[in-house]
Amino acid sequence: MKKKESTSDVVKDYVFKQLESQKLGIGSRLPTESQLSTLLNVSRSSVREALQSLKGIGLVESSQGSGYTIISNTKKSFSDALRAMMAIKGITLTDISEIREALEVKASELAIKRGIEMIDISYLQNCIDDMEVASKINPTQAIEHDIDFHRKIAEMSGNNFLTSFIYALSDFSTRYILISWDEVDENEIQELLVTHRKIINFLENRDTTQVVNEIINHYRIADTIINNHVNKKDSHKRSAEHLLEKLYAEGFTTEQIYAKLSDSARK
Repeated sequence: MKKKESTSDVVKDYVFKQLESQKLGIGSRLPTESQLSTLLNVSRSSVREALQSLKGIGLVESSQGSGYTIISNTKKSFSDALRAMMAIKGITLTDISEIREALEVKASELAIKRGIEMIDISYLQNCIDDMEVASKINPTQAIEHDIDFHRKIAEMSGNNFLTSFIYALSDFSTRYILISWDEVDENEIQELLVTHRKIINFLENRDTTQVVNEIINHYRIADTIINNHVNKKDSHKRSAEHLLEKLYAEGFTTEQIYAKLSDSARK
């Protein structure tokens, strides 16, 4: 027997159907709680519960006097869901890296199939050039340029759903890896830069086989470097993770945490 839909689910289902039919879009204002209650024949408390749930996943926002508006900020809720899965299911960073690798392989294949513009190649090259410079003077920024590189490949796929997954996964894994490039030796940095440049070259030449092989190679190299440095710090892992969770809960970003750690190291 099919489980009966809750009244709050009726409200959420209505909003999703309005979005799917494009009767609502980003920036659209939802009917008031009273209007939704009358329209869907549910209590206002059910409407309020549904809207708070949609707000929690980053689909709507509320403001005093303006009601609820459709937004697109679902990445955080996906990242939070991944954190919960990691804690409960015992998902490892290697598991996440394997999924990122598989998605990026598909993204690169789609990018080549659908056509790559020189402006895309230039963007990727700038990411690597900026990454190399930042690795010597600002390791935090080097990581940000690395993230931009991989997210750009996702965007080049032309698949918005795949891109959203890669964005969320890169945001989530970055929060937990926290390996600053000032901890990585020069040979490791050069190895990473070389493999990034090979990926660009194969994308530019529309060589699907080679770009797939190089993306797989890139993640092998990156995982080895990360695991080496994480293992060195294993004795401090539990206390460090507790501190990171506390800082994230207080609203600090990864970049702010790096900056704080760098300031402390210089003192």
